[in-house]
Amino acid sequence: MALATLGTTVGGMAMAPIIGFLIAEIGWRQTWSIMGVCVMVLMIPTIGVLMRRQPEDLGLVPDGDAGAQTYSKGEVHLRLDSSTTDPVQETEEAWTLQEAFRTPTFWLLIIAMNLVSFSAGAINIHTVPFFTEQEGISVQAASFVVTLRLLGASLSRMPWGLVVERVPVRQCLAVLFAVRSLGPLSLVLVPYPYNIFTFAIFYGLLGGSLGLLQPIAFANYYGRAFFGSIQGAIRPLLALPQVIGPLLVAGLYDRTGTFEVAFMAAAAISLSASGVVLLSSVPVRPRRFSA
Repeated sequence: MALATLGTTVGGMAMAPIIGFLIAEIGWRQTWSIMGVCVMVLMIPTIGVLMRRQPEDLGLVPDGDAGAQTYSKGEVHLRLDSSTTDPVQETEEAWTLQEAFRTPTFWLLIIAMNLVSFSAGAINIHTVPFFTEQEGISVQAASFVVTLRLLGASLSRMPWGLVVERVPVRQCLAVLFAVRSLGPLSLVLVPYPYNIFTFAIFYGLLGGSLGLLQPIAFANYYGRAFFGSIQGAIRPLLALPQVIGPLLVAGLYDRTGTFEVAFMAAAAISLSASGVVLLSSVPVRPRRFSA
């Protein structure tokens, strides 16, 4: 998962200075057009040719488990080879969307992710305006700040990927959220240009793996079988804070002429997400009693 999600950060790291250059040379409208063409020409064909739904489509099983085999699409669990004398055992949890909805853990994760998404959306959108409007540097120079932050996030993927295999995912998320809160805080408390590096360290190098840990949390708790419907259901729930956060930050900036109040609020919200996610223990199915 760490390797698979590197594309989001490495791609952003590579494109940020290119986009900054294009905006300065041809304007933002034409730059958007070029980006749209690149998506159609490069991404859509690549997804169509290379992507598969699950490891079983390629004759593989998770984690190289040679003792497992797949059954019909109606089966939601991987099972041990039926030729053995051992009874058939389930090797993966499989919660339906409706079952997941009924667990407190699901909603605690949603609340925590909403809080951190509110903060992340505000910071991601307003990093460049902060450096251009408040610190007075050019758009191209600010794009390199974004590149530095994404470089840190790229370097953080593999360490976090190794840690989450050994430490409960809710503890990993709690640490990640707490460290991320130091990113916007450092922007306003650390003087320029040193805040460039503290921001890249806290928000990127140490706290830049939200895109890795978020899907792992839901997969670990609710399994792979209905991962698509669960992820599809939570996306609208997580999208609203990413819309509201940047608008509120922009409104505060218009009123105060500074990003300081808004960024400190974003840090506090991210820190509160750390406490909420610690409450999201592994869900337990209700016990069924036979007559």
